[in-house]
Amino acid sequence: MLKKLNQIINEAIGISIIFLLLGIIFLIFPNISIKIVAYLIAIILIGSGIYLTYLEIYTKSFLLPIDTLLNGILSILFGIIILIYPDIFKIMIPIILGTYFILDSIFKLKLVVLLRRIDNKSWIVTLLLTILSIICGIILILNPIDSSIALALFAGITLIIYSLSGIIDMILFKKNIHDLTKVFKENIKIIEE
Repeated sequence: MLKKLNQIINEAIGISIIFLLLGIIFLIFPNISIKIVAYLIAIILIGSGIYLTYLEIYTKSFLLPIDTLLNGILSILFGIIILIYPDIFKIMIPIILGTYFILDSIFKLKLVVLLRRIDNKSWIVTLLLTILSIICGIILILNPIDSSIALALFAGITLIIYSLSGIIDMILFKKNIHDLTKVFKENIKIIEE
């Protein structure tokens, strides 16, 4: 059991180190990082498109209730477009996020009205946060290239924090592994009884 736990901890530390390196790359090279993500998504779209087209052709649609040929062709086309023009991806992400922020904020405005009707004082905070979300959405839509770089930097910071947290957690876990295995064994005995 101790050997297995050590193996799991080492794997978790390894994954966290990979995320840490990705975060650093996103921070140092945000433009290149966005292009790499665009290429990866393009390859995934093309691959899934080929697979869906293959399913349609070789299963003759008898087994599948959905039209996989159209989905496959569209996936391939979007993948090729992103592969040829990766900068489109830099523009698409902020516009999609901005649109989502605005649409979600419109829904939250309904919540503000409901909170105000029941005389709940938190409606003011919700209204301010909703207005802030709408402003963020508009900024993302109006300035997508700078927004995509900011998103890459934010992703880098988030990955670094997440990975450092994971590494520290696993090191602490590893330091106390003997005590933890005793607790695991005691819990297994209790469950078996």
